[in-house]
Formats: sequence, structure tokens, C-alpha cells
Amino acid sequence: MRLNGGEGHDYINASHLRHGNLTYLAAQAPVPASMADWWQMVWQEGVQVIIALVTGGTNKVRISPDD
Repeated sequence: MRLNGGEGHDYINASHLRHGNLTYLAAQAPVPASMADWWQMVWQEGVQVIIALVTGGTNKVRISPDD
């Protein structure tokens, strides 16, 4: 997915999925270095709901604000 953003930060590996009249956006959780780009994608694409599917691994990244 192309981002409307800064130089060198113009791509996130994500896919639009369509089912009937619904559209979903599938992407991996961000790593700390791509957090700002990931949120840019969320804003740019008008994402209204985020669902995270996680397992018991240790590579968890907090994507929500601390407050």
C-alpha cells in the first residue's frame, strides 16, 4: 500500500480485502521503527476498527496510546 507521506516512508505491506459491500485492510502489526507509518496508513485509509490477532509470543508492540 502506498502512503501519502514523507520521503523514504511510502510503503506498508497491507492488502485491501473485499467481501460484498465491506472492505477490510489486512496488515501486520508495526515494529517500533514503522509505528508512525502504520498510523499514517490507518488515518489515510479511514480505518474505523482495529482488530489484533496475537499469540503468546514475546514480540508484542503496544499500538495504543498510554493514557
